[in-house]
Amino acid sequence: MQYEVSRVDHWQPARRRPETYPGDSPAGSYLLLGEDVCPVICDDRDAPDVLTDGGDVMPLDTVLEGAGLPTLADRVAVLAYGGNRNPATLRIKLANYGYVGSGSAIALPMLRGTIQAADVAACALSGQGYLYGDLLVDPLLVGETTCDIWVALVDADQLRVLHDS
Repeated sequence: MQYEVSRVDHWQPARRRPETYPGDSPAGSYLLLGEDVCPVICDDRDAPDVLTDGGDVMPLDTVLEGAGLPTLADRVAVLAYGGNRNPATLRIKLANYGYVGSGSAIALPMLRGTIQAADVAACALSGQGYLYGDLLVDPLLVGETTCDIWVALVDADQLRVLHDS
């Protein structure tokens, strides 16, 4: 699925509007690149491409390398199914938890998918004023429910930020 590049402030974060939890998220995979949310195009090729704010389509690893950042092979996959799927929430967390990147930009790839026999269940009230969710993976409880998820491909310090937050 393709869509246009947007600014991160286009996406309402639940941390600022708790009633919107988990907040809006792009219709497909994306790259949080500085203040831009760039579509990531996952087709039949071996590697994803990115639609940049200049309208160019470039390999994701090329964009990451160009900013002096770890490529996909040097990143860790973290499952996102609640607030962490929202680009503005991610940007806020990176700022609030003192993210220190190794390159000239902040870049966090998010790949969209689904998981079978899973659902998000409300757990408790967060410090931000909304119920947060946890992933319930149990076919006996959720049946054939499918859940939209994103896989955050994080560098070492982004992993720390997500863990600390």
